[in-house]
Amino acid sequence: MLETRPRVLVVEDDEPLRETYLAHIRLDGSWYGVGAAGRADALGKIDRQTFHVALVDIMLQGPKNASDRGGVAVLEELHALGEGTRSIVLSAQDSPQETRDFLKRFHADDYIAKATLQREGAPYLFQAMRNVFDGSPLARRPTWEDVVANVAPGQDEESFVAEVMNGVSFKGGFENLRDTLTAAVRHLLPIVSDGTDLEPDPERGGLSGRFWSKGQGCGIVLRIATQGQDDGLPGDELVRRERRGLLVQAVRLQGAERNAFSLSAGS
Repeated sequence: MLETRPRVLVVEDDEPLRETYLAHIRLDGSWYGVGAAGRADALGKIDRQTFHVALVDIMLQGPKNASDRGGVAVLEELHALGEGTRSIVLSAQDSPQETRDFLKRFHADDYIAKATLQREGAPYLFQAMRNVFDGSPLARRPTWEDVVANVAPGQDEESFVAEVMNGVSFKGGFENLRDTLTAAVRHLLPIVSDGTDLEPDPERGGLSGRFWSKGQGCGIVLRIATQGQDDGLPGDELVRRERRGLLVQAVRLQGAERNAFSLSAGS
């Protein structure tokens, strides 16, 4: 099933507290919430999936259950990835000076004292999430340029379009390709290649390729083909767009491992 809601990562090592935040998110229904129990868990999830907003407890349990600022590593990784995730620091401290320090030093976008959150409740949390999300590049619809950079890393637009139109028969030319492909993959982005381009599919026709979808957190097979050529790829279908003779399909790649996809999207 294709997940289309904004994604929020909740990094909190206090399990009852983490589950409380996630329960609020599930009850609201407008966000897709994922929990992380600590630094390592969070870094693994960030590698697998792109999040629109991250709620990060700055004081996570370190080695031998010692409290350290493990949340800093999470904030630094989010900043280094540069995907546009907006971060909100959660802390037991309620110091204005600490607020300013964290926002500046660790590239966080907001700061919430846990006491304030407990007092004000879920509406306060959701307002803070909406405030930072609205300013994120992830809040905008992907452009055609975004699609080409992800689907055809290393290729220029002209050569990518020529390759598709030489291998697939459909009406409407470039505009149909642009509009259909952009609409089809918007919730899959960013995607990461396994190092190969879209290639001719000798069995089914059209072009297909393997990618890791950081939008969905799973491996996918993406196919561009002539509509009606066949029933399409078998398996758990995430996306199917058909328009004026053009078919764009994405199915979940069963058993795919994230580390098999190492080429950065758009590189």
